[in-house]
Amino acid sequence: MAVVTRAVPAGLLLGKFLGVAGTITFAARTGLGRLPAGVTGRRVAGLGLLGSLGFTVALFITGLAYTDGSLTDHAEIGVLAAAVIAAAAAALVLARSPQDPTTRAATDGGTTGTGLAPAPRAEIDS
Repeated sequence: MAVVTRAVPAGLLLGKFLGVAGTITFAARTGLGRLPAGVTGRRVAGLGLLGSLGFTVALFITGLAYTDGSLTDHAEIGVLAAAVIAAAAAALVLARSPQDPTTRAATDGGTTGTGLAPAPRAEIDS
């Protein structure tokens, strides 16, 4: 297996995970934003892994970065492998995160049946 086949998924998985989860964590801890009720660190990690699923731009850049057809093929295999690994890892992490009752279907005229909690009353009126 070529080095690029291992390096590309490592870069995509680690880079996107750290970028998404790190930015969310940074924003929440510095007060630039806040997490919705019921969102835990495990869910943030799952979201970071879901961010690693995107591979369209990675495939485009692979075509631009490598002129050797063999390297391009190996890099494309790495990109697709990263997407499969990210999907499986995100599914495992999110399936094991506890379900918060505020994220289940609303029963008071909000978004019943969608799995989304209604917005707080103050946000609806503004």
